[in-house]
Amino acid sequence: MPALLKLTVLFIWLVGVPVLSGILPCLILPAEKRTFARLCITGFLVHFFLFEVTGIPVLLFTWLGDFALLSLVFEALCALLLFGAVFVMVKKRDGFVPDAKIWKKPETEPTALILTAAFAGLLFFVLYMSYTRASFDGDDAYYVTQSVLTWQTETMYRYLPYTGITTEVDFRHALAMFPMWIAHAARASQTHPTIVAHSFIPLVFIPLTLLVYLEIARALFSAQNRTMLSDRRLSAFMVIVMTLILFGNTSIYTPETFLLTRTWQGKSLLANFVLPCGMLALLWMAQAREKEERRFVSVFLFLLAGASGLFTSMAPALLIALVCAGSLAVMGVRWKETGEKNVRVLWEMILPLLPAAIYLILFFVLR
Repeated sequence: MPALLKLTVLFIWLVGVPVLSGILPCLILPAEKRTFARLCITGFLVHFFLFEVTGIPVLLFTWLGDFALLSLVFEALCALLLFGAVFVMVKKRDGFVPDAKIWKKPETEPTALILTAAFAGLLFFVLYMSYTRASFDGDDAYYVTQSVLTWQTETMYRYLPYTGITTEVDFRHALAMFPMWIAHAARASQTHPTIVAHSFIPLVFIPLTLLVYLEIARALFSAQNRTMLSDRRLSAFMVIVMTLILFGNTSIYTPETFLLTRTWQGKSLLANFVLPCGMLALLWMAQAREKEERRFVSVFLFLLAGASGLFTSMAPALLIALVCAGSLAVMGVRWKETGEKNVRVLWEMILPLLPAAIYLILFFVLR
């Protein structure tokens, strides 16, 4: 396959399909609430959710973990999802993009323009360094090698990465299907998994993490329809976040270190994507005033709970603890601001965590 075609296919599976996967759940929201960042974040959650719920049954019920079957079923589900999104938009006559009369473009602030330029410069520096100075970690001997073994043998978790001999499935790691997701992107684009993990994954997941923080800033500053160019609070917040990321290497265990040097590992996505998404859902629910917004947050939490196990077995447990504790705070905020004492909001946040609870039960049974 020519190099340009490989890059195109890789872009489709690392960016295009995940982003477009967010159309269907975002249609729940009113038009003025549909931001590009929200579309991207939700789309990746849908994408990860589909891969996890497809991958685990294939791992458990096929001979040697039939990776070719997993790829086929997953790609078919992605196609059906995108077709469903188009069908719903045509049926509802909903163009997805907010009408200009509903969402007017805010004016650019000079200070915000300068801060946004500073943020863009820092982001470019981080992405350049992550691509040209790819780091290697001891854990790569297991995680990246699992992707390589799957890519080469069309099996899942059936070979020991350290020796190459066959083994029983190690369920301590096997239910976290992120190395298989990397192998799928490599298989579809005919690119070596090590190249995908070390060179291209950071170019996708570092900006994705920053989109989560941008949505957190919008929630904190009540600036839903504002952009970094029109609100200096947002641009200043993102510059601070980038500075903390750049100088966060105070030990090898900080989230910032994982984000920049171990982006392709599930533990990095736990600290820099799953838990911030949980915080974001709590902020959204605290500010939700319409039924559609609360319904979207419930769907968002359901997808997050189902996708969290893709990265590491710790993720579902930590997510459940975070949301259950945070939901009480959300109840307090809504009670204080609106006088709403209905515990329905509490259930709208806890019940969607069911996929994470099922994952934990399955993990302890199999282990």
